[in-house]
Amino acid sequence: MQIRSLLFLLLLALSGCTTMLTHVVYSDEDIRKSAKQLALLEKCVDHGIVWSSDAEGLKSAFAQLLTVADYSKQAYADSYATNKQLLVTESSERYRPACIQLSGSIKQATEGLNSKYAQISGDRRRDLAGMASQASSIQVPNFGVYNAMPQPVQPNFAPQRSGTSHYLIDAGKGQRLCSVSASGIARCN
Repeated sequence: MQIRSLLFLLLLALSGCTTMLTHVVYSDEDIRKSAKQLALLEKCVDHGIVWSSDAEGLKSAFAQLLTVADYSKQAYADSYATNKQLLVTESSERYRPACIQLSGSIKQATEGLNSKYAQISGDRRRDLAGMASQASSIQVPNFGVYNAMPQPVQPNFAPQRSGTSHYLIDAGKGQRLCSVSASGIARCN
């Protein structure tokens, strides 16, 4: 029975039904604003207005949230590249007030992103537990084949401390969302 449940969940994931799981939806306007803020944040760090460690914490929290988000990658990439290019030609005095404001709210923003991710992760665990419960109740027809007594499924959806870290990497052609597992394997979208 446990194998059937796992196969059901695997087929569910492969069929694209993962959108049934809780996730964040960013409109094109919202994702463009976020890209603009991150481009500004990097410029603020370059000019020493925002601490690099604070900026990296915010970018990491945002990258982690993007792993459970539905958004237009193209809208994000285009907005980030456009705003980064615009900031190259701007005088630092023009965006200094925005950097100072950003510097004052960066820790709260990072905590908010981490909290949102934790909430969605918890909701996803509940979603998966419900799906596993439904999968375990599915009765497969018995075609005269001996079936051992089915064992109840005992899923463990406790938070896993996998050590996976998420990063937004700018490789010269815009930012990419990358994840590095505890074993050192990196994967970029």
